[in-house]
Amino acid sequence: KEIIYSKRLMEELKLFIEEIIVVDTDSHWVYIGKLKNVGSGFILLEDADAHNLEDTISTREEYVRSVKINGVVVNRKKVWIKENRITSISLLEDVIP
Repeated sequence: KEIIYSKRLMEELKLFIEEIIVVDTDSHWVYIGKLKNVGSGFILLEDADAHNLEDTISTREEYVRSVKINGVVVNRKKVWIKENRITSISLLEDVIP
């Protein structure tokens, strides 16, 4: 059942290709960038900000709101994120500052 759900979710993510998305993970990392590819078990972001929340005093929400207001500070040309580490995905344009 989980595999079917996962495949369906990954298929639906393809609707966001070329959009700037926020990817929350089950770690201290949050990723913000343009979705370029949805693969088997991974998603690919380009022109991305890979941010370790342990390196700052801001919360996840504060950091994401800051990016919404100030723009994405790119620190990765490409970053692959494992599907099983993703806890949520949203469009950056849907973030309320």
